[in-house]
Amino acid sequence: MKINFLILFSFLCLNSEAQKTCLKYDEAMKKGYEFLNKKNYEKALPEFQAAQIAARECGISPDKPADELKKVFEGFKFQRDEAVKQKNAAIRANLLARAETKRANENAASAKLAQEKTEKPKIECNK
Repeated sequence: MKINFLILFSFLCLNSEAQKTCLKYDEAMKKGYEFLNKKNYEKALPEFQAAQIAARECGISPDKPADELKKVFEGFKFQRDEAVKQKNAAIRANLLARAETKRANENAASAKLAQEKTEKPKIECNK
């Protein structure tokens, strides 16, 4: 009788621990989805990692959190690619602005020379 009670007690303890683990899985997946939908990949990443661990502990397939982790990494890649595009666009704009500034300075210098040439004959005529 004592052995039956001990086995039953052990089973209940293990079952309650498994339920806690499954709750960890559900909570981590829920938080992960919330962050993923907000494109907050930095916070989604550890949530899906925790869900993957909890899935293994609970006996659930870790495929679903793994698929979501792929989406997180795709989001990181997209952000990186966009940052590189923006950086390249900024570099191009900077180069263009420098070229236009140089051209404007050259035009200003040419205009000043032309003005000086036209003013010299006026001065000579007045003498």
